[in-house]
Amino acid sequence: MVDFNRALLPPCAFADHFVCPFPPPGNTLDARIEAGEREPR
Repeated sequence: MVDFNRALLPPCAFADHFVCPFPPPGNTLDARIEAGEREPR
């Protein structure tokens, strides 16, 4: 299971004056990720 609550965005995600490195070529998931909020139960 992947916990996206612990995902980290580097500073380059928020500012144009940083150089953001490209992710490595193998940095992919084979599973489909459906994002969004769940309805309250």
